[in-house]
Amino acid sequence: MSTLQKNIITLCLSWMPIAEGISQELSTDRPDQTESALTVGQGFIQFETGWINTQMKNENSTTLPTLLARIGLSNVFELRLASLYTYGHLEKLKFRGIGDLEAGVKIQWYNREDLPVKMASMHHLVIPTRAKSISGNEYATIHKLLVAHDLGQDYNLGYNLGYTTGSDASFTYSIALNKAIAENLSIYAEPFGTASPSSGWILNVDAGLTYLLNDDFQLDASYGLGINQTMNYIAAGFSWRFKSKAASTNNP
Repeated sequence: MSTLQKNIITLCLSWMPIAEGISQELSTDRPDQTESALTVGQGFIQFETGWINTQMKNENSTTLPTLLARIGLSNVFELRLASLYTYGHLEKLKFRGIGDLEAGVKIQWYNREDLPVKMASMHHLVIPTRAKSISGNEYATIHKLLVAHDLGQDYNLGYNLGYTTGSDASFTYSIALNKAIAENLSIYAEPFGTASPSSGWILNVDAGLTYLLNDDFQLDASYGLGINQTMNYIAAGFSWRFKSKAASTNNP
């Protein structure tokens, strides 16, 4: 094997996902806007769902449920499906129906227990549904880089940078500071928003808490507020993880 071939193989291996010492602690993508930099782990299925009421300048909407299903196909790769049911009114026009379906993956690129940094990426395809009153009625894609830093003393910092394609393409950003204030209770605060040619920079903030009832079930509540737009929301929900029967059979 030539030196060039060895260098090419080394370069390719250096970009393969690293997931040493996979943690089995429950890691969720709700309630904050910052997606977790961890996958659910091989053989696990995780449902994250909740309720949210949003008020904007000319719009009031309620979503119940929001639903995200995460399926761990390996320790570095999860399959994701997301949808929601929402109703409300835009000025005097009422709307009700299922929102766009999202199908995608999360890939764990870096996760070592002996190092404080975790890294992953998320990629979704947005599929328009028949509920045109609440759908963009077009295909789009969502891509995000997900990073988390363990700061010590029960603090954790996570941030996302992303890009959404479509007729109104935009950059997305969020950064969440989490603090564990008790064994099963954590709080967070987070600025988040978008940037696009049509809307410019949009800045929002939110805060919330999570309570871990057991190793596989978590409750949450959050509140968000627009800084340079008229918007506020209140939300609550839960996340539930379990091991698939096939995985349980293979790993008793």
